[in-house]
Amino acid sequence: MKIGDFAKKYGLNITTVRYYVERALLTPERKNNQYVFTPSCMEDMEKILKYKSFRFSLEEIEQIGRASC
Repeated sequence: MKIGDFAKKYGLNITTVRYYVERALLTPERKNNQYVFTPSCMEDMEKILKYKSFRFSLEEIEQIGRASC
């Protein structure tokens, strides 16, 4: 799935998705210089949205992600 479709699916703008990629909260594949979002990215995005609904900051979400690896 390309970035525009991914952003639309989760009600985000593309800039927000790119920011999550820059912070390594999402790790899409790269094909032909474009991001390709996999089912793993969708799982990660659902976790991010869940943690945000509990009012965790992005820094806290990053720490949770590192701890679960």
